[in-house]
Amino acid sequence: MPARGSAVKLLLAAVLALVSLVAACGEEGACGGEGAGCGDPGLNRFDSERAFGDLRRQVAFGPRPAGSQANAAQAEFLARRLEQAGAAAVTIQEPWANVVGTIHGDGEGAVLIGAHHDTVAGIPGFVGANDG
Repeated sequence: MPARGSAVKLLLAAVLALVSLVAACGEEGACGGEGAGCGDPGLNRFDSERAFGDLRRQVAFGPRPAGSQANAAQAEFLARRLEQAGAAAVTIQEPWANVVGTIHGDGEGAVLIGAHHDTVAGIPGFVGANDG
């Protein structure tokens, strides 16, 4: 089992991967006025400002232990952002608030991206960007 510091780094990398997916997969006008790059044609490129804006928004939910109201609110936010990015059939699965959607590509095959979006309970001030 990895040390706590390694586990936190892995968690952060997974969350950033999800944020990058959402930020990188937008379409014209898809972000509804949130973040940099809104309405830019050809948004099929990584927009670091938009990704960091999404990260700030996630951290603003505060601690998000599994099953909490903040975790549910963040799941709604992530689902909305995936829909805005053009994902189809976006759902929030029960009981763990997994956010699932499909972004169709041009080729065969599939890419699966997964990340935790909850935070560890019992660490005061832990919001996913810092474990203190």
